[in-house]
Amino acid sequence: MPLAWLALGVVLGLFAGSVWAPPPLALLLLLGASGGAWALARSAGVRVGLPLLMAAGALLGVLLGGPGLLEPPEFDALERFHGEEVELRGTLNGVAELVGTRVRFRLEAEAVRGRGTWRPSAGAVRVWADADIDPVEGRGHPFLAHGDLVTVRGVLDAPQAIDGFDYREHLAARGIGSELSRGSVVAVEAADGGGVLGAVHAVRTKLADAIARHVPEPQAALTRALVLGMRGSVPPRVSQEFRDAGLAHLLAVSGMHVG
Repeated sequence: MPLAWLALGVVLGLFAGSVWAPPPLALLLLLGASGGAWALARSAGVRVGLPLLMAAGALLGVLLGGPGLLEPPEFDALERFHGEEVELRGTLNGVAELVGTRVRFRLEAEAVRGRGTWRPSAGAVRVWADADIDPVEGRGHPFLAHGDLVTVRGVLDAPQAIDGFDYREHLAARGIGSELSRGSVVAVEAADGGGVLGAVHAVRTKLADAIARHVPEPQAALTRALVLGMRGSVPPRVSQEFRDAGLAHLLAVSGMHVG
């Protein structure tokens, strides 16, 4: 019998919660007060247990049926912020590559702030940021590594086509749907080694350094681009020659197996 009263209260509470959204804290306080009242009534010999049990079930039902307390956080899709200046916080995935005075890397976004407060978000972003980054002890420039928690600020937008090459589709195939340009690195929380992938990307960086030491330029830059997918140091003249020959896509997709 007590279980039936509790179940009836929960059903009534679920219905009430679907049409009424009281503050969750108030409901929790009422639920606690109901339990306290039941304990006092029982100790005094007053038989009000079943009605209070139903009331407690109703409060529990409102909590379960109402929005806000038990629902997962609402995620903001990054596409909503295309064309706006935002801040993004997330994990650096891969190698941060110097491209002239800028640094380019992939950020797995976890939160976005574009219209006020920080909100949870998700999505991969190609970041272009100023390479003037505060030094991290034990690292060389640009002081970023796989697994770092990075906060960046810049203009978020959809990737644009490059000289007829569908750059947007190319990035989409790699799971990247947004690009942050004119960016700056606001904060870096250095990762502790970065695990297996961190080690892989560290080897990739060492291979790039070895190519730079033993192969003359611009052949070294082209080798790094085609083999390792590190295209930042390819001279503009070489890039233009590839575009003139209709081969810009080779540089764009090079190194996909390691990039």
